[in-house]
Amino acid sequence: MNLCRLVYFSERNPAFDPDTHQIITVSQRNNAAADVTGLLFSDGAYFVQALEGRRSRVTRTYNRIANDTRHQSLYLVSCADVRERMFTGWSMALHTDMSQAVRDQMTSFFSLTSFDPENITVESLIYFLQILAMDLRRRDQKRVG
Repeated sequence: MNLCRLVYFSERNPAFDPDTHQIITVSQRNNAAADVTGLLFSDGAYFVQALEGRRSRVTRTYNRIANDTRHQSLYLVSCADVRERMFTGWSMALHTDMSQAVRDQMTSFFSLTSFDPENITVESLIYFLQILAMDLRRRDQKRVG
């Protein structure tokens, strides 16, 4: 099976106050049925998301997102074939708050004081999503252990 990873970011439409937990609930249900995995980050101003799965299913998911009025100025950052999933185990994970450790990594790695996806390279943006995934997994382990 050919896998692809699509990464996009968008600005939050200020006309809507999105309920990120409701978004995740619907996304998890839809993505699980389509065998799509990924991670969504929201800092209140931007959405950044990675979607992984079969090309046709990821494309369908992205097209649905592109028509969602909670987004404005949607930017497709990358869509590439990959050998394996980066966000295995999550039909959609949500990260909305950056711990100080993640904020420190972002500042040192990206030389930024605030999150601005338009000024980050594709590779760095994907790396940032990996950092967020590691942070989520660490939090999950603390809850279980």
